[in-house]
Order: sequence, then C-alpha cells, then structure tokens
Amino acid sequence: MRFDAYAILKTLEVSAKTFHVSQSLYVLWLKAADDKKKSNKKFFTINKEVIMKHILVLSALSGMLALSGCSTLNNMVGNDDSGMHDVQATNKNTAPVASKNGMLVDASNHMTLYTFDKDSMNKSECGSACLLVWPAFMAPSNAKASGQFAAFKREDGKYQWAMNGKPLYFYANDTKVGDKDGDNKLGVWHIVKTK
Repeated sequence: MRFDAYAILKTLEVSAKTFHVSQSLYVLWLKAADDKKKSNKKFFTINKEVIMKHILVLSALSGMLALSGCSTLNNMVGNDDSGMHDVQATNKNTAPVASKNGMLVDASNHMTLYTFDKDSMNKSECGSACLLVWPAFMAPSNAKASGQFAAFKREDGKYQWAMNGKPLYFYANDTKVGDKDGDNKLGVWHIVKTK
C-alpha cells in the first residue's frame, strides 16, 4: 500500500510542533522534504513501513523529551543559535553587503539575502521556528545606517539588518555562493535584486 508521503510528512510537521519536538529535527525534516520535491516535481510516494518507522521514531523521541522534562534537545545536548547568523560589519559598522550575480549578498560569505513579505517596517514576523530555516542577518548593536541599510532591534533584543525597513535573512538550504533556493519559497520569500 502506498501513501502520499508529502501530505503525511506535513501532518508529522504539525505533530512535531504540537509535541514540541526539537527544532533541529524540524529543520532536518524541511531539508529532506525540500530535497525530495527538487528531485521529483510531482508528489512522491513512500511505503507504509517507512511511514510507520518515522512515526515510531517521533513517538519515542517525544516520550524521551517528556520524561526528561525538556522541551527541546537543545537543553539536553548543547546550545543553538536559534537561527541567528552573525555576520558583522567590517568597516565603521555599516551594512556588510555586496552585489553578486544581480542579487544582494552578505559581504563576507557572499551568501544570498532574502526578504519576507509578511514582515512590516523594521519588524520581523519570522519567529524562532522560522529562524531555523531563515536565519536573520544580524547586526551589531552599534550599527550605523548607511543609505538604504539600517539595523533595527528585534523583539529578542538582538539587532538585524534591514534594507528600506525590510528585515534581511539567509536561507538555511543555500549551501554555496550563488545559491538562491529560497527565492519565491511559499510565494513570500524573495531575493533582493540589485540590477
């Protein structure tokens, strides 16, 4: 018997959030689902045994977390940067950005920067789970505005770079310079074009 695995994995995503399963597992699931969709544009299928194994693993992990009194694995195995990507300015604390291949990138690693349509002026709507997949482009607390770029203080007290008031982010699945796999993701994430 075969099932629509994408729909089942989406259900597991909701279950993972409901049971407060580790945010790290959530990111791994998103990457696996994204990789599967890239390799086959149509919905992929998977057999019942594989789905049952995934459900059993999630159930066992949820039980372990409940027994240990932890809401995430971060409390048990180490610290997590909660989706923050520290790239600090190198010159007078101004925005460390550059243009590469017609898009905005950070100046030190040359990784693609994105905006989120649901953000408002100098306010990020990307919460802690979102930040695991879309790390914020962090700024120092003494960042100086320069042209279209300025830093704003996030609700968590840290500073993030924004362009024309729109917060800037990276995409966790972009692994090398020039990647722009997050462009138009869910219709709300976009690269910043420079040409």
